[in-house]
Amino acid sequence: MADLQDDQIVRIPNGVGLGRFSPPRTLSEDKTCYRLLFLERLDPHEGLFMLLEGLAEVAPRFPGTWLLIAGDGARAAALHALAAGLGLTAGSSF
Repeated sequence: MADLQDDQIVRIPNGVGLGRFSPPRTLSEDKTCYRLLFLERLDPHEGLFMLLEGLAEVAPRFPGTWLLIAGDGARAAALHALAAGLGLTAGSSF
């Protein structure tokens, strides 16, 4: 890497250009209702276990919150079981 010049390196951001997207105008004005999307491999290092545990903790304060989990991986069955065990089956979808 030390032999590379700045003009030989291309940065590719890992994210979404939020300026390209806007929420539908039909969304509720209720600011306590959130829709979350997790789009990754279902592997331990991606942090979904922590996200589910955190969601279970805050869900009682934000009852309209809903999490869509899109992905597959080695820990899919364990994550399904965790979501069920935390009582998140109504507020999450795999």
